[in-house]
Amino acid sequence: MSVSPRFLALLAGEGLEGKRALDVGCGSGRLTLWLAPRVKHAVGLDRDLAALDEGRRRAVAESLSNVEFHEADVERDEYERWRPDLVTAHLCASDAIIERASRALSPGQCLAMVAFHVDQWAETGKVSRFAYDGPVARDRQGLPLRLRRGPHGARAPHPRLRARGAGMRA
Repeated sequence: MSVSPRFLALLAGEGLEGKRALDVGCGSGRLTLWLAPRVKHAVGLDRDLAALDEGRRRAVAESLSNVEFHEADVERDEYERWRPDLVTAHLCASDAIIERASRALSPGQCLAMVAFHVDQWAETGKVSRFAYDGPVARDRQGLPLRLRRGPHGARAPHPRLRARGAGMRA
């Protein structure tokens, strides 16, 4: 599965140059490696050691020296040690990730995430491990983040939704 061009365009619109990007749940690093030439430093975190090794091999093959990959449980470990200016999560989303990103990011910094909504899987009877129940996403004041109606009436994050650090404002 490739990274959505629309998501990449929204990320590019954040002005990536000079930023420290933290890609949580990075897998083999598709997004991390896309970010690396555009940011000051990119870090990919995941629990899958084989996927991380693949990301490292690809970084060497692409001659990227500003990228690193580390084993981490992104729903338990805190992100502050990486000092991110941007946190990304592609098909890896949870309240725990949002909470950790909000603690690691300063006001005005960006959390950018893409996930399938659980309603997209209603007819199968099984929810994808890449699904997230968007209505649970709340800002620090407990208010729900802005959602829009997607195809077939499913509630999905607004395509321009970018939860901002600290205040998590869209």
